[in-house]
Amino acid sequence: MNIRSLLQKSILELKNAGIKSAEIDAKLLLAEATFKNDVFIFSHPEYLITNSQYSRFRRHIRKRKTGEPIAYILGYKEFFGNDFIVNKNVLIPRPETEWLVESSIKYLVSSIKQDNRINILDMGTGSGCIIISLVKELITKNYQLSTNFYGAEISKKAIAVAKKNSKVHKVEKYIKFYNSDLFSNRFLNKKFDLITANLPYVPHQTRIQNTDNRIQINKPRHSDPDKLGEESSEAINKEIAFEPQSAIFADDDGMAIVKRFLIEAKNHITQDGLILLELDCRNAKSILEFAKKQFPHSKIELAKDLAGLDRYVTIKK
Repeated sequence: MNIRSLLQKSILELKNAGIKSAEIDAKLLLAEATFKNDVFIFSHPEYLITNSQYSRFRRHIRKRKTGEPIAYILGYKEFFGNDFIVNKNVLIPRPETEWLVESSIKYLVSSIKQDNRINILDMGTGSGCIIISLVKELITKNYQLSTNFYGAEISKKAIAVAKKNSKVHKVEKYIKFYNSDLFSNRFLNKKFDLITANLPYVPHQTRIQNTDNRIQINKPRHSDPDKLGEESSEAINKEIAFEPQSAIFADDDGMAIVKRFLIEAKNHITQDGLILLELDCRNAKSILEFAKKQFPHSKIELAKDLAGLDRYVTIKK
């Protein structure tokens, strides 16, 4: 079978399975299965697929029809201009999380003297995409890396992925990864000048069940369509049923882990230090008020994502 015929058949299959990005997904999966790039796929419609390539591609299509995220099938996801290894042990990096990297860079370049040795922590590091992207960007800006970089993560399997990514991106000598429930690891018993955190923050009422390829979506009891906007593309999406649920959902309307982080973080941030925290827009204002109680003398603000939703809290000690 040639590329044109195979794509036509597969795109129709994916559309019938409810995959809205059917055409893009089919081309990406075919490129991976044939070890060709997207330009080749586009410009060689008559190219004949080998039996092994066909079998590999069909396995990909069957997985995608169940709703499995394209990133898990391909084994990587682009974040901040770089590809990161991902699997079912780590959350798939989201574009909105890039704000944490961008804001960290602005803070470091404008506020920190390069000859100062500082400590930077990425809490809930997952695949390591935030801290690795930060290190790589500082290298490109010729920032003097006398800094100590740390990544903390409760999942040992996720830590393994983060370490692998640090080696792939050749920054493993700069970053120390620790298995830790927030600050519980004794090696994190210190103060940090910058802490980024992307912790589980989705309310359990959004729980998505994935059993025998049957997807059940339970919307939050207090969800407001006007307020959620594009949020539904992340929080109410059957694809997140394939991701590690412990990295997504939290008790207390999604605020339990974030609140515990804030309580502990006040003892681990330096004077004049900065905390950057990603949030669920539905509980952002509640977290803001909670943060103000924990850091009564700090400058605390909400920041919006590109969709105009309250997505981040900044705490300047």
